[in-house]
Amino acid sequence: MWFCGSSLSKALAVAPTRVYNIKLCSPRKELFMKRSLSRAVALLLVLCVLIVPAHALTVEQAIPLLEQHYVDRLPDAAYQAQTMDELMQAIGDRYTTYLSAEEYQAFHASFNDKQTVGIGVSIQNHERGVLISSIVEDSPAEDVGLVAGDVILSADGVALTDINQAVSLLAGQADTQVVLTVLRQDGSVQELTLTRRPFTVNTTATFNQTSDGNAGVISCTSFGNKTSNHVLNAVRDNDASVHAWIVDVRNNPGGDIYTASGSAGVFVGGATMVYLRNGQDEYTYIFTHPNLQPKTAKNTILLTNGNSASGAELFAAAVRDHYAGIAIGQRTYGKGVAQVVLSDETHPDLFDGDALKVTAYRFFSPTGTTHDQGGVLPTLLISPLNTAAVALLLSSPAPESATGYLNISLAGFEFFVSLDTALSEPYRSAFVELLEALPPSARFWMDRGNGNFGEITLRDVLSRTGVEDEFVSRQFSDLADCDDRDAINTLAVYQLVSGYGDGMFRPDKPITRAEFCAMVANALGISPSGNTEQVFYDVSPSTWYYNSVMALYERGYISGYSDGGFYPNQCIKAEEMVSILAKAAAWMNMNAYDLSQTGPEPEALTAYPEFSRWAKDSAWLLDTMQVDLSDLSPAEYATRTEAAALLYRLLTATNVIWPTRPE
Repeated sequence: MWFCGSSLSKALAVAPTRVYNIKLCSPRKELFMKRSLSRAVALLLVLCVLIVPAHALTVEQAIPLLEQHYVDRLPDAAYQAQTMDELMQAIGDRYTTYLSAEEYQAFHASFNDKQTVGIGVSIQNHERGVLISSIVEDSPAEDVGLVAGDVILSADGVALTDINQAVSLLAGQADTQVVLTVLRQDGSVQELTLTRRPFTVNTTATFNQTSDGNAGVISCTSFGNKTSNHVLNAVRDNDASVHAWIVDVRNNPGGDIYTASGSAGVFVGGATMVYLRNGQDEYTYIFTHPNLQPKTAKNTILLTNGNSASGAELFAAAVRDHYAGIAIGQRTYGKGVAQVVLSDETHPDLFDGDALKVTAYRFFSPTGTTHDQGGVLPTLLISPLNTAAVALLLSSPAPESATGYLNISLAGFEFFVSLDTALSEPYRSAFVELLEALPPSARFWMDRGNGNFGEITLRDVLSRTGVEDEFVSRQFSDLADCDDRDAINTLAVYQLVSGYGDGMFRPDKPITRAEFCAMVANALGISPSGNTEQVFYDVSPSTWYYNSVMALYERGYISGYSDGGFYPNQCIKAEEMVSILAKAAAWMNMNAYDLSQTGPEPEALTAYPEFSRWAKDSAWLLDTMQVDLSDLSPAEYATRTEAAALLYRLLTATNVIWPTRPE
């Protein structure tokens, strides 16, 4: 069985999902568009997570299965493991777990819309316990006032340290009680007693229309077996009566991937939804629906947050890569791998009701980019407080007259904002944040005084709407003479680069090795595993850049010097940056990965005479990926401008930054 999922737990606590058999599609044959097809095993694809166990499968039996199916090479420590617990710990992958017969049965039983028993929360790991990502309606959790964002610190006096332990403590029989210690979002700590009981989890989508009638709102809590039909019916039956569609996938932990694909097809039409690559570098892909046309031409606005995971992320990435709409909110969770579940259905001679869940595939978006760890970056990075309000502001129809309206062009879409609504008290702060979140590529038009739109600047918008004093720019104030100011300010708007406390970027300042590592790690959303001890003598855990350096080191992007040092405060050369970003590109994009595996023809490297021999392959890879290197002096120390501009080019070439729809 195939499983792809977030770390949102699924046992008696979460919205369950329907299981479907995967049908592997025909292979792609050309570079960037064609891939070899992996062999089919009896698999199921679901977006979820499970619990770790007691065992029947032995280590000796598990190792060959892992060697065959695990997406990466097994670490040496795996071959030293004496127990299944030790084996799982050695692999160090929270998604690769062993399931006892009882746990596997409970997991299977959770996939359909049905009544279940528990407290009714979706959870994910948190440094202080487990974070509640969503609450099931009419559940014990809702009864006591728990909300998404609360952190459960302990259950019945036992401190919670991970999801698997939390699920075992939160699960239980109907009419039994559990006492939770909860950190509320206001910083207070409360002790709450919940009585477990049956409740119904609906894994579907619901339709509503905004009070002004402008937008149809589809709230999608999970991709259950009925979701795609509900999405299709909502759009088909109501498209004529709305001016925009808002699809809310906040706190959506995933669900069935075919349902997610079918739902995306309503907006993108018949198109590639996702590519999957296994440990043998074989690819397969999943299509939304053959010969399907988009069911709406209206603006589509997705709402995302940090708990939008797996299927919800695939949905968002498909909308992004197929230019079907925009997204508003926060960066998504970052779960871009799929698991196979091996059981007595696939290996009757090894299993007796138990199962082994193994990370076996990596996800890639229609244009080839993974959202693993880094998540999907929205078009507008908006706080949770204002996400829905900004979407409503952008849902107005095109007016007959420009009077009282602001026209915004963003990512190839046209939006109209009613200024009467935007400047009213319930929406004013959201309107200001909308203006703060717009990238430099956004354009503006307002009334010229004759009822017609005329183009103006952001500064003019602030002045004419009277919000100058409330507006806090995310862009840097010292880039007026910088040729790459739009690139740098775009990164700043998305909080992918930072400057100094005075609002300056200091573009001409040389950038150090540590600073560049921090810039890359932040932009890619990666962090260290915590399983690697200090590697460089001059990069200690107490330094501000330790996590960034270790994150890049663990992925093989960087190495130190022969004396064991990293020299973090030494300036970095342009060709060193190229080498790091080429390795990053190979991890984040399947096309770049394929280039890294095939390598260039020798004559191709003659195009990079200024690069050192060790950096030529990297220069070729980035250049082939359409990352412009023409303004770099490879052997010279790089400035902050050169570093940020190079990073921006990579992020736009791979669609990490939301692209602009072609005209």
